[in-house]
Amino acid sequence: MNPQLIISPHDGSIRIQRNESCIVIDKTLTAERAVAELSPFYLSELDHGNGYVWNSYSGININGTPGSFALCFYAGRLMEVHLGLSNPNEATRNGWPSQASVERDVALLRNALMQQLSRSFERGTETFPWGSAWAVFDAKAFLPSAGVRYRLPETSL
Repeated sequence: MNPQLIISPHDGSIRIQRNESCIVIDKTLTAERAVAELSPFYLSELDHGNGYVWNSYSGININGTPGSFALCFYAGRLMEVHLGLSNPNEATRNGWPSQASVERDVALLRNALMQQLSRSFERGTETFPWGSAWAVFDAKAFLPSAGVRYRLPETSL
């Protein structure tokens, strides 16, 4: 079974328990450390050439549901973590998920964030001293959108 991805309500850090070790993802994680520490989960990298780099990973569970995550780095610093669910048996129409499956995934992701971060997520987003978290329907992409965004000091960019 894939390891669970757990988000701390105290600082927004993410923990992935793997065998005897615990991988910690937080706002101090650099792109270089991510490559080394998260290599068992690595899928791909997308460098936009403007300072933004996205690294994608899979092989985790989010509240018992198979999932994936993507790290967004700007100038080598972690800015946000996007979360997604994986259901290889999900029916699609012309490669696109159905409205029902998108709504189900939004509900599952929102429920996971509610449980892990102890907030209602009534409007889909919540703000914390360390940043924010969200689980909403992205109408433009016709996909669920969920994750955490870290608040960084202005001088850090």
